[in-house]
Amino acid sequence: MLPKKSPNKQSVAWIFIIGLILGAIVVKQGNPIILYEYTTQTEPRQLLEWIYMSWPTKVGFLLTLIAGVIALWCTQKIPKPLTAQLILPIFWLAWQTIVTLVTSEAKTPALVLLHFACGLAWFYTGVLAIRPHLEKWIPWAGLVCGLGIIILFGFDQRFGGLEQTRKFFWEHIYPTLPNPDPELIKRMNSNRIFSTLFYPNTLASVLILCTPIVLWSIWNMGSIFKKDARVFLIIVFSAGAFLCLVWSGSKAGWIIALCQLTIAGYFLPVNPQLKRIFLILVLLAGTIGFLYRYHTYLQKGAPSAEARLYYWKAALKLTAQNPLFGIGQGNFGRYYAKIKPPEAEMAKLVHNDYLQQAVESGIPGFILFLSAVGVCMLNATRQAIRSPYSAVFCLWLGLIGWALQSFTEFGLYIPAVGWIAFCFLGCLAIPVNETHGR
Repeated sequence: MLPKKSPNKQSVAWIFIIGLILGAIVVKQGNPIILYEYTTQTEPRQLLEWIYMSWPTKVGFLLTLIAGVIALWCTQKIPKPLTAQLILPIFWLAWQTIVTLVTSEAKTPALVLLHFACGLAWFYTGVLAIRPHLEKWIPWAGLVCGLGIIILFGFDQRFGGLEQTRKFFWEHIYPTLPNPDPELIKRMNSNRIFSTLFYPNTLASVLILCTPIVLWSIWNMGSIFKKDARVFLIIVFSAGAFLCLVWSGSKAGWIIALCQLTIAGYFLPVNPQLKRIFLILVLLAGTIGFLYRYHTYLQKGAPSAEARLYYWKAALKLTAQNPLFGIGQGNFGRYYAKIKPPEAEMAKLVHNDYLQQAVESGIPGFILFLSAVGVCMLNATRQAIRSPYSAVFCLWLGLIGWALQSFTEFGLYIPAVGWIAFCFLGCLAIPVNETHGR
């Protein structure tokens, strides 16, 4: 049993450090775990490279370990009894371990398992350390800084920096890659911004997940900024996040952000008639804007959506052939290369986190993942509805975006998205005001 400690300034300082680590992860850990070798081949060596380049995933593992130790040190109370939302993630990781032992054919499955273990470490960091401080801005200060950096890099790429990044990649990084990932090549040939993340849709995922809690945190920094300054910062961050989302070119991201805005508008404390008018205007503006910006894409038959259909059909076929243990974590690309139609694009991930779980860890892995996330989301929904525009509500809003984006992307396999989402889930796994003895 841990010694009993009372809240003090020292423990709050440690929570602040955990928040800074969260911010570092969202900025510097934007590469998928299956590209671990790429991150080691291109890891920064000089100070400027550490500032401007992504960090190797092994640094993310170390940061997670540090955050976990701090979380244990700061833990005030261990929730009892251990409810389903606290136990199911352990069962899910246990099944992933079994799958890795049964199907492991290379180093990648073990790395994916370690990545999932870090996700669970962040989940329980949220449960044990951050949850008691949830309604303060302290745990989220790092994310505020991190999102600000991401927005700044996004603007830099939009106004000239993208061409410089592309030139540096082709001249210095590409020659060192023996087998470059197709998604990486596609990213470097595109004019869509991706900021500090792996590719544009990952940027959209981070914006969707983190913007609500970041805006809430800024508004609640009354001890630091006056009201006018906070209003100004909220406008800057909101506009910056919106423009970066648009420049990322993420179609699903646009639709999901519109859903989030509609949900937030539904809980506005205003006259019901005014609320209906506002929601109608938001939906009309969002829909018209989407059709205007992406009309050329839609006229071409939505090629990226068509490509995903190939991935999903292959995933369903492989799941039917390997229903119990799947094909092993990180192996979809190898199997897909053998069965994909000649006209289909190559991909190492399914672009659907739920199907990825089914194909790589079998039906049991899919059910356990869906159950673990679903139970936490159900509890989070109950809390959020009772307290609109609280930190709980904003975390829940971000998680809704992440859960929806997971139908079309692979955020679960990217530390900057997956670990942050698990941390948010942990924060909302049990009611914030629920206290239990040790």
